[in-house]
Amino acid sequence: MYTKQKAAKEAKANQSRPDEVKELKITAMTGAHDIEIKAQQGRKLLEKGWRLKLTVFLKGRLIAKPEIADEALNKLIDLLKDYGTIDKAPTKEGRAYFCYMRPNKK
Repeated sequence: MYTKQKAAKEAKANQSRPDEVKELKITAMTGAHDIEIKAQQGRKLLEKGWRLKLTVFLKGRLIAKPEIADEALNKLIDLLKDYGTIDKAPTKEGRAYFCYMRPNKK
């Protein structure tokens, strides 16, 4: 039984990541320092080889002002542009404004 559990654990460790997309989620009114912290987390993930989904969530009345969401997303993209490239241009879907970023090749 021990050897079966050990083999199962080893097989799981060798398995490729089933979901290779991590999401960084902020709101349109997130402060500059908080965006920098999210960018640091995103940098670490990009360096490990993960793809990122950068999402700006619009709350309440902010859904009528998509330019604020665009500004927040562009700040986050600018902080991460040295570590990754944009896969898909920013798009709006419902209350979320998002884009995908892939790590730069080493």
